[in-house]
Amino acid sequence: MIENNSHILSKIQIDALRELSHISVGSAATALSEFIDKPVRMNPTAEIIFNSAEELQMVIGGVPRITVVASDIPEKISGHLVIIFEDEISQAIVNTLLGATLKAGFEMNVDMRISALKEIGQVMFGSYLTAMGHMTSVSLMITPPSYDSGKSSKMLDLTVSRSRKDDIPTICFETFFWVESVPDKIEGYILFIPSPISLKVVLSILGVEKFDYLPSS
Repeated sequence: MIENNSHILSKIQIDALRELSHISVGSAATALSEFIDKPVRMNPTAEIIFNSAEELQMVIGGVPRITVVASDIPEKISGHLVIIFEDEISQAIVNTLLGATLKAGFEMNVDMRISALKEIGQVMFGSYLTAMGHMTSVSLMITPPSYDSGKSSKMLDLTVSRSRKDDIPTICFETFFWVESVPDKIEGYILFIPSPISLKVVLSILGVEKFDYLPSS
């Protein structure tokens, strides 16, 4: 985890946001488990404050190529939800999802793979926001998931450029998850990257709204 910048958020605020994200990821992991009919486990959620793609890349430990599935949250609690897989692992989770179809002799093409990964994103993101909406009493929607694959530095540059504004350090909440009872290693990361404005909204709802650096509108 990147060193925490304590002047940006208090410990109480970070703890509240981390717990909100952790419960939401738990819901997303359950939804994925039901979707692929395999047990899904997860680590405790961690906060990461970053100023660049290089800092965010520390999350994935220098993996050279990744697959990114992402959605925007355009409503009151705005931001981004992102799932990151190593390229090879993204293929393994698609194989798990489409196992019966592949055994029946269908050959998977690129479009099928992308569609399956977007569907996984839709299932996980939808469940994540449903849980978050229940806890904040805010109705939340997501945009249709996007798909990108390539060098990790390029993919994370795109993620950072979507999230950072006005050189304000960006906070995200990261959870590592993995699928059990499968022959291939399947693991990934889900990130919640709230916008600075939405952080004010969430912290106010959670009763810990006093803040330093966020813009007023």
